[in-house]
Amino acid sequence: MDEINELLGRFYSAWRANDAAYGAWAGRYGLSLTELLILYSFWEEDGESRTQAEICRKWTMPKQTVNSALKELGLRGYVTLTPSERDRRAKAAALTEPGGEFASKIIGELRAVEKRACAALGAESLRAMTEAVERYAELFRAGAGEGA
Repeated sequence: MDEINELLGRFYSAWRANDAAYGAWAGRYGLSLTELLILYSFWEEDGESRTQAEICRKWTMPKQTVNSALKELGLRGYVTLTPSERDRRAKAAALTEPGGEFASKIIGELRAVEKRACAALGAESLRAMTEAVERYAELFRAGAGEGA
């Protein structure tokens, strides 16, 4: 196997392992990975309401996937959906009080783990990794005909 194929295999294994780690974190709290990422969106915005489209764009997830997860979070009493004031065709998702408390707890804990991992990695390595993955995504999109 040539070096590019070997490195690409390692890259995809690391990517899947990272996804699996976040999925396992979500599972500890009875959530799907999508539900965890939605709660992360709220946490990053200090609980401000988000539209489904905003969440889809942030995490590059399909509308139906986000819609299903929002409905599930709604059934658990963590999220409410109301017509958006900015666009009446869109639904605005907002955390309920219990949802805000739940999100603060689990995302706060998750962010602490992320920060410890980043500190151990070091700012220079983290910057290089981030820039390399961003550049890879740009080159892949361009090569796949999606533009950069």
